[in-house]
Parts: sequence; C-alpha cells; structure tokens
Amino acid sequence: MAEQDEKTEEPTAKRQAESRKKGMVSKSADLSSALLLIIAALTLWLFSNYIGTGLQKMMRECFLSVSTLELSVQNISYFSMQFGKMFLVLLGPFFVIMYFFSYVVNVMQFGFLFTTKTMTPKLDKMFGPQAFAKLVSPEKLVDLIKSIFKMALVGTVGYNVISKYYFDYLYLVDQSVGLIVFFLCKVLLELVLKCAVLLLVIGIIDFMYQKHKNKKSIKMTKQEVKDEAKSTEGDPHIKGKIKQMRMEMHQKMMMQEVPKATVVVTNPTFIAIAIRYDQKADSSPIVVAKGKRLVAEKIKKVAKENGIPIVEDKPLARSMFDIVTVGQEIPEDFFGPIAEILAYIYNIKGSGMKHGMRDEVADAVV
Repeated sequence: MAEQDEKTEEPTAKRQAESRKKGMVSKSADLSSALLLIIAALTLWLFSNYIGTGLQKMMRECFLSVSTLELSVQNISYFSMQFGKMFLVLLGPFFVIMYFFSYVVNVMQFGFLFTTKTMTPKLDKMFGPQAFAKLVSPEKLVDLIKSIFKMALVGTVGYNVISKYYFDYLYLVDQSVGLIVFFLCKVLLELVLKCAVLLLVIGIIDFMYQKHKNKKSIKMTKQEVKDEAKSTEGDPHIKGKIKQMRMEMHQKMMMQEVPKATVVVTNPTFIAIAIRYDQKADSSPIVVAKGKRLVAEKIKKVAKENGIPIVEDKPLARSMFDIVTVGQEIPEDFFGPIAEILAYIYNIKGSGMKHGMRDEVADAVV
C-alpha cells in the first residue's frame, strides 16, 4: 500500500498540461531579475547621451525659471505638467523596453501562459494550519539560506567594485561636475553589470532547481497513472458494453437489409453473405449483410422468412468473407462467380431468362 502512495512515476502529458493550467511552471525570480538588470544597464548605457542631455536641459530650464517664476497655483501646475511631459519623453522608451523584455524573459522560461488560477485567493493557505506549516517548512528554510547566500555574494562583489576606486574618490573634489557624473556612472555601470552577471549564474542554477522541484511535485503514484489511463481510454467494462451495443445495432441494421437481398451465399453453416443486385438501381452487386456462426444463422433465417434464395458455395463464401465490406460493392475478382449465381437465381425464379442469358447477366454485373 505504501508503494502505491509513493510518487515514483513520471508525469504524463495530461498531468503536465493540467499543472500548467494551474500556473505550476518552472520559473526563477532570480533569473528574471538578473536578465532584467542586465537589460536595464545596457539600455541606460545606450541611451545615456539622450537621457543625460535631456536631464541637463530640464534642470537648466528649472533653475533659470526659479528666479523669474511667480509662485502661483497656475504657474506651478503648468511647469509641473511641462516637466512631467519632458520626464516621460526621456524615460518613456526605457520603460517600454523594460516592459517588453520583462514579458520576453518570462516567455523564455515557461512559454506563453495566461491563467487566473494563481490569482485566486485561498483563505486556508493564507490563514489556516496549512499557511503556518508552509512558513516553517523545509522549503522556506532553503529559500532563506538561498537569500542569505545571495546577499553575501552580491555584497562582496559590490564592496570589491566600490573599494577598487577608493583613491579616485579623493580626487573628485578637484573635478568638474561633468567628470564627476561620468566617473560615478562608470562605477555604477560596472557595479550593476558584475552584480547582474553573478545573479545570472545564481538564476540559472535556481531555474534548474525550480524545474527539478516542479517536476518532482507533479510526479504520480502508480494508482494515479492507472486512474488517468482509465479516464482517458475509458473503463474496460464500459468500453466492452459500448462495443457490444454497437455490434447489436450493426446486426440489427444488417437484418433489416437482408429482405432486400437477391441471394445469400453460405458456407453452409459457418458463413452467410447476403448480396443485393437490382439491374435498374445497382451498377454492381452490393453486400448488404454478412456474418459467422449465430449471425450467419440469423441471416439465413431472415432470408428463408422472406423467400430469399440461399446458395451453398463453400470456396466463394470463404474467399469473400474477409474481403467484402457491408454496404460496399463486391470486388471485381468475384464478378464472374456472382454473375453465375445470379443467373442461376433468375432461372429458378422463372424470370424468362433462357440458357444463353447467363452471359448477359455476367456482362451487366461487370
């Protein structure tokens, strides 16, 4: 029983699809943060001239307006709107790029997915015993250790970058504002990129761990695999019952067509094949029913009740049974033997056919 409850089986495609719909996908927040940090740093570096020039212009206009600006609600509102527009024009492209790449970074990890399952509030998980158990779970302990380790690494890298330029900071007092800004931006860019690369390595490792954890969480027990197979393929008993009902319906439809047959070819006791041929309506003889054993007996019984001729031809019945299909015309290989049987039937019925008319019937069938 314990072995049945152990999740040892790999998740099926259906289980993976269901878990994906619930929002259970492999995603690393560290990897997303690292990639976005790198993209942000590179974007700011590429647009540094544009943003720097714009900010310089905006600050110049701001300070020039201070001496002549009359403090009133209208003026303050007007200048606030103008500076807001300038700020939006300067940083608007940066925000658009970051929004686009934040979407791309997530799609890279788990593909396109839209679900509201993860946003549905579950009070038992927020306030119940399950919430408390989750706070003190081994998983939270691992997350805490990861966070401390990550902060220590990032702090070490940051300290090394900043301390490397210790003596350069002392000479900044003699530099112009432009050079100071340039130097600080250079140090900041180096700091951001090195921390981002470190976070990227951590993020890749974390993503692999999250993928392994997610796959482990959706593993299945042997009983779950069996239950899913039953629900997918159907219960064998129900499938058997449906198959039996279909066979009964098929036999009933065949028996309704037997009275329309022209002749029934038999084995004589094992096989029965009912064939219809109407020279006015049919271009070739058509198989309206066939069966073995009990079904063959039913076909012969219905044929006798409706006065349908029964012809015994063991070789023909055996060779036809596995080839012919109910509702379809007989294959060309059987045109000759069937034509002889039909001619024989017409002669028995006294349809006016003479001895030389067998060939005419054969020609009509062919």
